[in-house]
Amino acid sequence: MKRRPKTAKAAESRAEMEKNWEKAAGFYEGNASLPVLKSSKALSAIQKRQLLGPGKTKLVSLRVPEEDLEALRAIAEENDRGYQQLMIQAIEQFLDRYRAS
Repeated sequence: MKRRPKTAKAAESRAEMEKNWEKAAGFYEGNASLPVLKSSKALSAIQKRQLLGPGKTKLVSLRVPEEDLEALRAIAEENDRGYQQLMIQAIEQFLDRYRAS
């Protein structure tokens, strides 16, 4: 069952998207994609952050020793930043070092 676009502009947009999908599918179904696929590689977390910026976030709950949290808040206040932002940076730096070794 085909959907009917509500406006001419929507129909044009949908037709353009379908044309792009067909072009991409044709590229990957043929031999032209082989050099691209051979040269592609999985990105590390560091490379993804460099290319794409911060990713989607997810709310987590963790328990941090009070002394560490007080120290973190003091550092954050000295640098005019949020302590949660510093926690995220610390996690990113740990992961970068852990994966590099």
